[in-house]
Amino acid sequence: MDFKDKVVLITGSCSGIGRETAKYMARRGAQLSLAGNTDSDLRDVSNECLKYRCVEPLITVGDINDDQYVTSLVEGTVDKFGKIDVLVNAEGAVQFGNIESPQIMEQYEHSFDFNVRPIIYLITCAIPHLKKTRGNIVFVSNLAGIRSMPDLLAYSMTQKTLNQLTRCTALELAPKQIRVNAVNPRATDSPIYEDADCEVEDYYDKLKNFYPLGRLGLPSEVASVIGFLACDRAAFITGATISVDGGRHRSIG
Repeated sequence: MDFKDKVVLITGSCSGIGRETAKYMARRGAQLSLAGNTDSDLRDVSNECLKYRCVEPLITVGDINDDQYVTSLVEGTVDKFGKIDVLVNAEGAVQFGNIESPQIMEQYEHSFDFNVRPIIYLITCAIPHLKKTRGNIVFVSNLAGIRSMPDLLAYSMTQKTLNQLTRCTALELAPKQIRVNAVNPRATDSPIYEDADCEVEDYYDKLKNFYPLGRLGLPSEVASVIGFLACDRAAFITGATISVDGGRHRSIG
């Protein structure tokens, strides 16, 4: 899979799946626009990518919830590289809670404000440029959007929304030759859970028992599937939501 001369914009590049996707694309010659909320982390990722002799990535630090930031991210990418071929959204936040949680309405509002609204706005900004390149979009959703999970009510609702957003926009943008797909991992060894209200190591240990392959996934394993969906070999795939979860979506419990 070759991304030489392709411009790839990746949100959530500071860590986890976004970071590994940046490195995956760099190894294959992509020109990278990396977005995240921490300058030092983005610079670390950029330096890692430069080891693969790629063009120096553009890094844009800011809050994905800020429309002005999203607009400048897209425009800055086009100003530097002249186009956008691939948009990867790996930004996301997990909150634990159920319908009886005192904070459920706060969690609901925060989850949709962070995991859905900015993504829709980002797409609208990127579409004019993706039309020109006949590019594609890959969302990072979650298994929680496919099957019910306890104590993940608000988060699960946002992931179901992302899956449906994938399917709907795939149909709407197909006439413009823009493909839209999503990956649905479950838990990976990723910092996303460090911000959630749980003991991460205990949570991971419990989860391993539910995976047919007997382990959690690695961000790099998800990144390789994102890379496939974004490459020309997947030119006839759109509207797909692919589980990358060690068989978890087929397991009982």
